[in-house]
Amino acid sequence: MAEVSKNKDVAGVLSVPGDPQVMAELLIRNLDTLSLKVVSAESCTAGLGAEILGRVPGASRVLWGSYVTYTAEAKVRMVGVREEIIQRYGLVSRECARAMAE
Repeated sequence: MAEVSKNKDVAGVLSVPGDPQVMAELLIRNLDTLSLKVVSAESCTAGLGAEILGRVPGASRVLWGSYVTYTAEAKVRMVGVREEIIQRYGLVSRECARAMAE
């Protein structure tokens, strides 16, 4: 599996406005063409992003999985967010989201 830097618009969909399902189909198709996989770490969305991607036929070729880390404990144990970040900035903060992505 090829490795891509985070926050890179590899699939050409980050700036496409419109229906989330259409964007998901475009993302799945483009990632499949590039032989890339996607994994997500979600919080407030409670897995909605992965659910939308999973609706697309062929998603299993590129959707590796998703972590739903709704609680502080889940963020720490599942995706390695440092407790200090949660204590200082809160569960719903830019800093916590950035730590989840790293």
